[in-house]
Amino acid sequence: MSLGQSMLTAAALVAITIIVMSTHRFVIQTKEDEIRSMAMRIGSDAAASLIQEALIKQFDVNAVTTYYQRASEFHSPSILGPSPSEASIVQLPDTLPYRSIANYNDFDDYTRYTRIAKTEAMDGFFLSCEVHYVQHSNLNLISTGQTYFKRIIVKVVNPYYMKGDTLTFSAIKSY
Repeated sequence: MSLGQSMLTAAALVAITIIVMSTHRFVIQTKEDEIRSMAMRIGSDAAASLIQEALIKQFDVNAVTTYYQRASEFHSPSILGPSPSEASIVQLPDTLPYRSIANYNDFDDYTRYTRIAKTEAMDGFFLSCEVHYVQHSNLNLISTGQTYFKRIIVKVVNPYYMKGDTLTFSAIKSY
């Protein structure tokens, strides 16, 4: 084998190595993107489930259905959250089986609520909630007083699969 053929062979090996490494890097990146996408979907499902759980609860512990109440009769914004007895039963962060399902009775009990969710496919999802009264004229603005509207905001993170991203979802409940 001549020197020219050896150099061509070496150059071909270098080219093949570069191609294999690039392909390998592409495959790994594609797999990481697939896992991240699946984590986002599972996190979204966990948030949707939590929001649905909260939405089926009563608007306010003081809400009645026999007459139309004034908003001032609802809990003050400063005391939204679970009662002491509810808080003692639902230890945070809540884990399966979620005690909030059976022990929270109204929408604003989910104020400062946290949950760790996992599925057969992935675990490590941390969900946190806030509930606030919102203004009638702009449901995105927090109200300093009672209104007929409350908004829940659920944030989802997963440090293992979502690479620092936070998913945020919200819903409005009205009286």
